[in-house]
Amino acid sequence: MSELNQENPDSSELIETMGTIRRRKLVKCAKETLGQASELLKKKIPCAGHFLAPKRLWLKRVSTPNCDLVVCFPPGTDDQFLLWLLPKLKQSTGLTIHVRYHASTQSSAFYVTASNQVLLHAAEEYHLSKALKPSKGGGLKEFFVQEQDFYEGSESAEHFFTTEERQWLVLRVLESVRAKKEELRVIPSVTLLEGQPIVPKFLTSGVISQVFPIHEPPALERLQQTWVQDIFAKQPLDEITEYFGVKIGMYFAWLGHYTTALSIPAVVGFIFWLTCTSKHQTIQDVGYVVFSIFNVVWVTTYLQAWKRYSAELAFRWGTLDQRDDLLAEPRPLFRVSI
Repeated sequence: MSELNQENPDSSELIETMGTIRRRKLVKCAKETLGQASELLKKKIPCAGHFLAPKRLWLKRVSTPNCDLVVCFPPGTDDQFLLWLLPKLKQSTGLTIHVRYHASTQSSAFYVTASNQVLLHAAEEYHLSKALKPSKGGGLKEFFVQEQDFYEGSESAEHFFTTEERQWLVLRVLESVRAKKEELRVIPSVTLLEGQPIVPKFLTSGVISQVFPIHEPPALERLQQTWVQDIFAKQPLDEITEYFGVKIGMYFAWLGHYTTALSIPAVVGFIFWLTCTSKHQTIQDVGYVVFSIFNVVWVTTYLQAWKRYSAELAFRWGTLDQRDDLLAEPRPLFRVSI
């Protein structure tokens, strides 16, 4: 072989070139196989698309700024439907909508936000309660645009509404878009009625996969430090309610109140167990009866205490006198006869 190489010096270079070509073909074939397997796995398991995305995409992703809600559509949604829905939402509500395509899930999404003027008129229309300045009497009052200067924080338009209030108002404005007579058959598989809100209908029928709010990382970090990591600190109920809403705040308020109240029967039960165990049978029977009566009294007292505490929280958070009936949708077939 050495003699052959000496006689033909180009043969060694030819062998190396052929080996390089084989390696390149092998690498290309492996990449194509992995790509096909990745696409097949994403089709079989749609949620795996996020994990199969290139590393540079999910490590260096940048969230869309100035966004309050995200409206996601199922994969394979017709572009003509998106082109019809986008201008309708913009023209009907004045919302600012950015269209994004998620390559990992092969689905489209609307990133929705609103200007300050749209939020102000929505706050008046949906009777949002805001805190008055101390010089104007303090307390909570339904918002009116003409009296904007009477409310706390009105000097800063950017921080006048909290994150939870902005998202709630944007959702209400989004749900206020209604179907017109000529739009009832825009989607053959969905039956619309004239005057019916289209976003809730599309959401329940699967045309819209989900609508969810965007998190605020700085606020989450503050809650993590003052609430999750600080085990012995009191729950920051006002901060929880300001970020997650009154329902979530009331839930954690109940958890804290109930856990604290359970310490009373736990202590009393432990005392009964020490004093009545291994005693005469009559003493045990009397102890069980007395402890049962105590539990009945404790439950009644706890329910009354929770009613008072929940009413106090509802008043503080402005939901005690909330007029939910004004936000209820009328029956689709209801018509006022004159």
